[in-house]
Amino acid sequence: KDKPVKRAVNREAPSVHPDTPVVEALRLFCRNHMTIPVVEPVTKKLVGMISREDIMRALRETTSAT
Repeated sequence: KDKPVKRAVNREAPSVHPDTPVVEALRLFCRNHMTIPVVEPVTKKLVGMISREDIMRALRETTSAT
């Protein structure tokens, strides 16, 4: 049967804050192999999601700027 998402959601999934270093997000991604939610630390509101591609792009931009 079709159950609601709230019954399937993983509340223990790792998340990062907007100020989390990209390298830490990469570590989490490598450990969990999933897109990572970006959450405001105080309000716990979802800001967005960061994917492997987002992380790799940010790392390329960082290394090309130096």
